[in-house]
Amino acid sequence: QAGLEHQSLRSDAEIRQINKFRDALTSLIAADAVHSRISWSQFLSLLRTTCSEIQLTPPSLFPNISVMPFSQIAGLNFDHIFLLAMDEQAFPPAARPQPLLPMSLQRKYGIPMSSGSLQFESAQWLWTQLLLAAPNIEISYAEQRDERELQPSPFVKELSKKEPVNSETITQKVELETYDDAMDLPLQADENIRGGTSIIKNQAACPFRAFASHRLSISALEETSPGLEPSSKGSLIHLALEYIWKQLQTQAALTALGENETMELIDAAIQYAWHESHIMANDTTQAFEQKRMRHLLAEWLQLELERPDFKVISIEQEYLLQLPETSSPQFTVKIKADRMDRDACGHRILIDYKTGGKQPTSKWLNERIEEPQLPQYALAANLDINDAVAFARVRSGDMAYEGLSGENIGIKGITACDGKRKVPEDWQQVLDDWKVNINALASEFVQGRCEVSPRDANACKYCGFEAICRINETGFDTEVEEA
Repeated sequence: QAGLEHQSLRSDAEIRQINKFRDALTSLIAADAVHSRISWSQFLSLLRTTCSEIQLTPPSLFPNISVMPFSQIAGLNFDHIFLLAMDEQAFPPAARPQPLLPMSLQRKYGIPMSSGSLQFESAQWLWTQLLLAAPNIEISYAEQRDERELQPSPFVKELSKKEPVNSETITQKVELETYDDAMDLPLQADENIRGGTSIIKNQAACPFRAFASHRLSISALEETSPGLEPSSKGSLIHLALEYIWKQLQTQAALTALGENETMELIDAAIQYAWHESHIMANDTTQAFEQKRMRHLLAEWLQLELERPDFKVISIEQEYLLQLPETSSPQFTVKIKADRMDRDACGHRILIDYKTGGKQPTSKWLNERIEEPQLPQYALAANLDINDAVAFARVRSGDMAYEGLSGENIGIKGITACDGKRKVPEDWQQVLDDWKVNINALASEFVQGRCEVSPRDANACKYCGFEAICRINETGFDTEVEEA
């Protein structure tokens, strides 16, 4: 009974999609005839190809109107028929014998379209079916095509000709209405907003993007790929590093380990990561990924040894950031900082692991911050002029820190704000600007600013909302110039 009730709640469109998907699955049974055994990824590839070829025809807006070829009219009944293209060249159609069959054979068995006489007989029969199909029949034909005058089909010459309607007599001038389709839609107090630091990132990129993602809950379908997804690989590395530093706590403890002890710690961290992540993978994939993680973590720990002395003061610390800070309504940004270190000079260093490519710190400094993740972390953790914030890029062959600080803290990649090399000269000013800009973007979001207004062409590169924001109709150039 519960199943029937659930089924009844589905819309007609959902039911059609489900039926089409079942048809696609059923059609794959034919794969047994050509494959003895296929892998899961091969099956998904076949299913994706099959689904992409299925056409979901929407229901007609006018179900009492049918559009069909003339040849399918036999035996049907209508109230009114409107027939197009009934000129002498179209009906009866010219004979078109089958090129791969002997003409004598086609004529012997009376194959349709093999001769002019058979075509005429078929057309005469079809015309009779038409006259029986409806009491009212209208026929249209072109009087000229390719600079040649045309006559109506010989079948329709006996019908009365209706003079064309003067379009001016039926044209009505309709006053156009205009309205602003980018009006603000303020956040309601009972709205449940999710999205973390990406809310500010999307609002900075384009107000409509933040509105569609976090208030309308629209998201694009993700592409799948063989093996582990990049996000799953990143989660495994995060969990492994979490385990390692919970065990070590200090750089001194890492320095005291021998090579064998270090690898034993790494292996234990890898086992912990797989157990906690609950990621499903076959034995081959898991063995390959564990081998990759061993090399990656060993390389990263070597980089940690090159830093000045430090101790880890928090791991996976959670923060709640209420934005905007000085107005209401507010929304909550839940933040979990991967790690906070303190060096021998008392500097706090907020670290977030990153397994992707490089991210220049210049993307943290504009008014509409392109990458506001770490600036929000700095605001939530209440960092000051003595502290630093950085990404830890844990990427094979490309290990590095990327961050900013008030002074040189001895870590390569964490740049002091000294005004050189296009770096700001005042770290406290950077922290203050982050607070102002993040709160300004949060205020935009709660005030309901939601117009299509990309920051630049890069904001549209991986957006995925082009079909609903109609950015191409605005004249905005979405082409990204290659550096």
